[in-house]
Amino acid sequence: MHPEQFRAFDRICAERGAGGSVLEVGAVPGEDSLLCLESLRGAAAKVGVNLEGPSAFRDFEILKADANDLSLFRDGTFDTVLCINTLYNLPTWATVRRLLAELFRVTKPGGRVIYDLRNAWNPLIFAAYRRVAFYDPSCRRLPVKAYSPGRLAKLCREVV
Repeated sequence: MHPEQFRAFDRICAERGAGGSVLEVGAVPGEDSLLCLESLRGAAAKVGVNLEGPSAFRDFEILKADANDLSLFRDGTFDTVLCINTLYNLPTWATVRRLLAELFRVTKPGGRVIYDLRNAWNPLIFAAYRRVAFYDPSCRRLPVKAYSPGRLAKLCREVV
């Protein structure tokens, strides 16, 4: 994760009062995990999920789970759900919809879902993503996508 992304999430979490019980989707067992954010230092509980778990780091564990099926958690389990560098690798709009529906399902009423997106309206992002497979061979197998903020906001309203 780029250090600027980490700082931005820390600032957003601090401004929005993120905390309580926290879930990070796509968590990694290392210092780049959003669960290591200074703003979450006082969180009551922290857990991550990824496709490779289980593992542990510092004061949190990472469970093996697919973010499109978080059935290991009851509805309304978390006060804060974080998701970074994930949406742009999902293959279809239906997959994005399922992921967002799951994030909102496991979030308590009044809780926070904080995620990032690659803004399709940004010409630099648009141009870079059109050419990513040429300069980054690791992305040739991934569906690198950008989304319009309005379309994603509309989808969030639909799945809540």
